[in-house]
Amino acid sequence: MPQRRPHGREPVVAFRLCRRGPVSRGVGAFLRDRGGRCDGRVRSHHSRLGRAGGRVCRAGCRRGSIGRLSRGTRRGRPAYRRCSGRRGGCGVTSLGRYGWDRWRLAVLGVLATLAVVAGWIQWADIFTIAWRDEEASHILLIPPIIIWLVWVRRVRFRRVRPRYSWSGPVIIAGGWALTMLSYRTAFQAGWHGGAVLMLIGAIASVVGVRVLANFAPAVAVSALFIPIPGSIRLLIAGPLQNATARVTRLVLESLGYWVERSGNMLIINDRDVAVHEACNGMRMVFALLLVSYAFAFTVPLRNSVRLLILVLSPIAAILCNVFRLTPTVILYGYADESLADAFHAAAGWAMLPLAFFILLGITRVLRWALVPTYRFTLAYQMSGGAR
Repeated sequence: MPQRRPHGREPVVAFRLCRRGPVSRGVGAFLRDRGGRCDGRVRSHHSRLGRAGGRVCRAGCRRGSIGRLSRGTRRGRPAYRRCSGRRGGCGVTSLGRYGWDRWRLAVLGVLATLAVVAGWIQWADIFTIAWRDEEASHILLIPPIIIWLVWVRRVRFRRVRPRYSWSGPVIIAGGWALTMLSYRTAFQAGWHGGAVLMLIGAIASVVGVRVLANFAPAVAVSALFIPIPGSIRLLIAGPLQNATARVTRLVLESLGYWVERSGNMLIINDRDVAVHEACNGMRMVFALLLVSYAFAFTVPLRNSVRLLILVLSPIAAILCNVFRLTPTVILYGYADESLADAFHAAAGWAMLPLAFFILLGITRVLRWALVPTYRFTLAYQMSGGAR
């Protein structure tokens, strides 16, 4: 049946547009395929002929769902629409034509599931630590960040075809060997890292190393699935807490409060406030590092600017800890402890977006100073000029 336009407008007669063969200019003429394949588009004419012009090309492609219009639909102008038929080379809206067919995706899902099952004890231990230990809660942010980094690079699925690769089994064997060796030597980080390597190897076996290289930011961030060992955590937390306590004391003294500092201990109104209890910087560093990493590899920044953002993320964490610690110490010194604890818990959630806006402001300042930050010029930058 011909499609009728609303409000009593003229019916629309759809034709298949083929790659070869002349197209007659008559309104009711149909398009023929002369040795070519269907181009996957539908040309619509506003015609008074009803069904007279409705023909399908010899390619025999089936009529499917109609996609988004790529041209205007005003009267007298043809509208091209996308066809989802599969016969005769008709355009497919999925990625099957680029090698990402259902069979390959099924094999990928099976191998990835087997890799997770093989390292189920390690994966269960990783997420148990992330759920119970606040110092390792940043691990819960990694899966959505990986999904986001893959999504913003989804066009690369069309540029790189997947290939079965022998490098995948090699990576799986290396991960299994690392797991067994770390289990015998009681090396927890290696034990967890072996499970991560086996999952990466299972994916590489189906899609190939070239695909993983095109999604390198998403692959690299998976290294943070490994919980930070206690020795490395203390090595980072000690200087960070001392620097936070020192800066916080200067801020409080500039506000007129009398404060003493002993290491990472602040004394205000004869009350002791430990920095690691009031505002632990380690809870912010790795979460902010993940947010900075996602921001740096989402925006098309230069590699030098990306490195600068990652290096400045600990400094942004110190600034956020100071913003959080200053009112917290005042509340611990002059208010009820329950109120200070409630403010400490609520302020912790607000620091992460604040740190993100600090990093965003750094890139704005670099652009204002005419420092090249992007790898290529975006359209809105060309229209906006050097403002």
